[in-house]
This record gives sequence, structure tokens and C-alpha cells, in this order.
Amino acid sequence: MSTSKIDKLPPTKLQIRLLNVFVDGLGWGGGVHSLYRHLQREFGKDRIHPAMDDNGNVLFENGEFWEEKHKPKIIKQHSYEVAGKTYTYQTRKVTRNGKSRLERRKLIPTFRVVQGTGEPGFLELFYSP
Repeated sequence: MSTSKIDKLPPTKLQIRLLNVFVDGLGWGGGVHSLYRHLQREFGKDRIHPAMDDNGNVLFENGEFWEEKHKPKIIKQHSYEVAGKTYTYQTRKVTRNGKSRLERRKLIPTFRVVQGTGEPGFLELFYSP
């Protein structure tokens, strides 16, 4: 596993959908800082990104995250199974004060990804609609 820093953590499909709703649907693309603060207020800065299947899809039930209605039984360290499909939380190794631990990915995209939404074709670099 490489320990080098990634310039821009690629957004997940869910994060791209959130950005599209906020920028295109709600028209909150007026500025990077204000958009990022809107996302933090709406979803909380520490809210964990839902687990994803192998294709990067999140499980929904009636328009809400499945995990918020059900308590998934963790089958491995950061995975659970529903209807024969395995959903896994993205994690990264974080070292602070000499202590290492695994941390799950946050729901809102990183500031650098939000910064890139103003660049033409930026989101399409990661996923095509």
C-alpha cells in the first residue's frame, strides 16, 4: 500500500450526485466556500459515507440510505451483506501523534473536489452520467 498523498481524492458516485443536486438543482454553485459550508450544514462534516458495492453504488430504500433505517451486521471489518451483495465502507489509514487507526470516508466530498466543480468537465473525469 502506498503512503503517498493523493492530490484530489476522487469523488464517489454518491458525492457526484450530491454535487449535481446542490449546484445544478438548487443553484448553490455561487462559490466554493459557500457550497462547501452548505454541504457541511446539510449533512454534517463528520457524517460517514454509506458503504458501497463493488460498482460504487450505495443501497437505498425509499429514497433514503438503507443503513439509516437498518442496523447492518458487520461481516468483516468494514463490510456487510444484504441480499447476497457485499457493501464495504471506504477506509484510510490515519496517523496522529504517532498512533495509527483506520478512518471511514466522510459523506461530503473533500474541499478540493468541491473546488474542482467549477472546472469544465471536472466531474465527468471521474464518472460519466
